Amino acid sequence: MNEDMITQLVEDVKNDIDITWKDKETDKKVREAVLFGIEKLNSKTGTFNDYTAEGSAARMLLFKYCLYYWCNKANEFEANYMTDITDFINDARIRFMEENQNNGIV
Repeated sequence: MNEDMITQLVEDVKNDIDITWKDKETDKKVREAVLFGIEKLNSKTGTFNDYTAEGSAARMLLFKYCLYYWCNKANEFEANYMTDITDFINDARIRFMEENQNNGIV
């Protein structure tokens, strides 16, 4: 993911969680939340996910993770979103299988 995409995600997350002010410390914390969230969700699926697609499960989960991170409750995110995370992982597995079947790998 390139820097422009990360910067846009930071702005989108700030908008989603109603951060209307601008300062370097806030931007740093939100950026950290975005990067940690991306790493956490990618590790769950074992692949890179598209967090820029409006309405996608990846984007929704990233934004929710960032909200929890912002509120110093990141440790509660997985328990509260377990069903959504499980669905997200299963969808990624299905996509992987379909893509590899189409490529003759599976």
